[in-house]
Amino acid sequence: ILSGGQSLTTFYNDVWRSADQGRSWEQVCAAAPWGIRAGHHSHVMGDEIYLFGGARNSSDRIFYPELWVSKDLGETWELRCELPHDMGRAGMQVCHVGSTLYYMGGDHDRPVFLPNWAGRRNDVWKSEDKGATWELLGHAAWCPRTGHQAVAHNGKIVVIGGHVPGPKGHASKIQAVAHDLWLWDPRDGIDGWQLVTNNVWGAADDSLSQGKSDFRIEVRDNEQIHRREPCPRQVLQQHIRRILRVQTDRRPIPVWRLIPLTGVRRASRREEVILDAARMVGDLQACHLHVA
Repeated sequence: ILSGGQSLTTFYNDVWRSADQGRSWEQVCAAAPWGIRAGHHSHVMGDEIYLFGGARNSSDRIFYPELWVSKDLGETWELRCELPHDMGRAGMQVCHVGSTLYYMGGDHDRPVFLPNWAGRRNDVWKSEDKGATWELLGHAAWCPRTGHQAVAHNGKIVVIGGHVPGPKGHASKIQAVAHDLWLWDPRDGIDGWQLVTNNVWGAADDSLSQGKSDFRIEVRDNEQIHRREPCPRQVLQQHIRRILRVQTDRRPIPVWRLIPLTGVRRASRREEVILDAARMVGDLQACHLHVA
């Protein structure tokens, strides 16, 4: 499922679906009721697709404190709730442990290409009623950031990378791209975040190293799979060139290693999965669902 996003100047609110590993695409909703936006986040829990926040416009950005839900693979959408105002942002992450949703980080950058340090977030919210109501748990130990990635695995949440302040901190508009990895068991409370490593890809521990932002993590076959997402100026017309893998099955998380694409299980034909696309677009959202 692919939803929304933007080219350099155009924003979208269409929804596309592929049932053959991205080889062909069907538009299932030409104009979703959530309106044009980019920088939103989509998440799957059970048989529902959740679409959070995002913004329209690149300069004078308008943020959406909303949660929309689809129960029919993106064809129709309903507004589940108006989120607390500060949750209207872009670049955040959402994942779930059991039936509890967790929403964390993100930005209120305006314009999109300059950091608004006061609007960057490291807060963590939770919902135990499928997004209808939300509770602020507090602030994570990792610094405020956007474009990071989070995934739930074995009852814990992993947060990696993202855009963070550069060497001069908030005194400069220059950003760095992080390469740290944090681990959290929600049962430990908001103070339970643990820094596992500051050089998750074997990068040097400094702000000029090979950090990552706006990438993607998924869990397949009890492994975490990392792949690079396109930047707004790229045409998505090539297959994934590299994937990083890490085992986290109740063992310490080692430094990630590069593996060839052929080492990853191919998705079955019965999975809705986004692997590739062929239009110039950025800050879109993609998710996959297992269907019967």
